[in-house]
Amino acid sequence: MKMKLFFVSCFIFTNILVPQSHDIKNIILMISDGCGKNHIDVTSYYEYGELGMQEYDKFPIKLFMSTYSGQNRGYNTWLNWILINYCKYYFTDSAAAATAISTGNKTNKGYIGTNSKNNKLEHIAERANNNNKSIGLVTSVPFNHATPAGFVCHNDDRNNYGDLAIEMIYKSQLDLIYGCGNPWFDD
Repeated sequence: MKMKLFFVSCFIFTNILVPQSHDIKNIILMISDGCGKNHIDVTSYYEYGELGMQEYDKFPIKLFMSTYSGQNRGYNTWLNWILINYCKYYFTDSAAAATAISTGNKTNKGYIGTNSKNNKLEHIAERANNNNKSIGLVTSVPFNHATPAGFVCHNDDRNNYGDLAIEMIYKSQLDLIYGCGNPWFDD
């Protein structure tokens, strides 16, 4: 059976960082939660025997960024090789990673849209909304999980699913939420 990578979460917003003279109408940010460049490369090797054959490789713009949590202070390859439990303790999580992507700021594991002192950080969705742009969030996991919530919510605990759902539905500036959540959030 062939292994296929799939996108776990998508965040859609319109052109807030591009001057109006360009013809760009929408920006779509796709996140393969837990996936890095090496995952894409190994899949390409597995399926085609060479690099550069994945659909992602054809995208006109590809960006990479570090998403480690604020308390980890980065990834240390050397320590990973000499300390057997390094990766067991010094890893990021989806909440801190999504916050890093959506706000440009590092935060603690488990924090969503707040810094380590629990002060709210501005999400790119909020900036888009302030520029009169529509915002949508599409996900294949429950919509209030850490990665999707990390683009619109502010909470110091990624496990506050009820609070995250309330914030996303009633307090966020989302025009569209499309994802999972049945049976709790199916009204």
